[in-house]
Amino acid sequence: MTIDYEDAVAVGGLSIRLLRPSVPEELFAVAADARGDAPYWAELWPCARSLAAHLATLDLTGMRVLELGCGLALPSLVAALRGADVLASDVSADALERVAESGRRTLGRPLATLQADLHDPATLLESGPFDLVLGADLLYDCTLAKAMGAEVIVYTTSTSKVEDAKRLGAHDVVLSKDEDQMQRYAGKLHFVLDAVSAQHDINVYLSLLRVDGSLALVGAPEHPLPVAAFSLIPYRRSFAGSMIGGIPETQEMLDFCGKHNIVSDIEMINIQQINEAYERLLKGDVKYRFVIDMASLKK
Repeated sequence: MTIDYEDAVAVGGLSIRLLRPSVPEELFAVAADARGDAPYWAELWPCARSLAAHLATLDLTGMRVLELGCGLALPSLVAALRGADVLASDVSADALERVAESGRRTLGRPLATLQADLHDPATLLESGPFDLVLGADLLYDCTLAKAMGAEVIVYTTSTSKVEDAKRLGAHDVVLSKDEDQMQRYAGKLHFVLDAVSAQHDINVYLSLLRVDGSLALVGAPEHPLPVAAFSLIPYRRSFAGSMIGGIPETQEMLDFCGKHNIVSDIEMINIQQINEAYERLLKGDVKYRFVIDMASLKK
């Protein structure tokens, strides 16, 4: 059984006392064996640290603040220390039990919590209104991000993808080979999701981030990407990475897509066309996935 411990975390001159599992890997192993929800709340993620660092610079006196998917609730605790009336929400009761205790240790009182699913917002809305809503590690995809309320900018090297990107929900599309267009959002974006697996200059995309912005790399280039120190340091930018989720997270994503009518653009092929499909992939001639009709195996 995993034992909790107190982790003293310093954020912008503030001292936060987090109650957290000593070996979160054990919780992930138990969840995997039971095919349950992965306990992502048990980790202190880089985006949560970045968000907390930004909040530590603000005067939040008198503001009502809600954190979605709070996990260990580091941003919530920082906001409370900066004067906010905070409600920390998460779908996990195990997380919220620890958050309340972290509040006792940090604030001298339990932090207010609410067990709620961010994809079923009725309970959250009943608890409002709020002056500020916080969330870290919540947005992953163009159509998904738009459905969650984000303003989405798509970057592409191909003019042929501009109209498709807009059809899929992008508010704007930037051609990355056009230097003038690349200046349009320089220093303005909160978050960049980099899905490019080819070699590219990551510093160009880091420069799009505003102060305390984050870039998450989910592509896998063959060779290391050089990162200039001053692409990060002067603006307190964060550079992170992410893998896919497990079975419960995948099901949650599919349920959300079904609710919002989000589907994939595919081209169905027979197994006999596999060589042709491979040649087209090499030429970039696919929008945007080939899916093999397994019934064609019988032909």
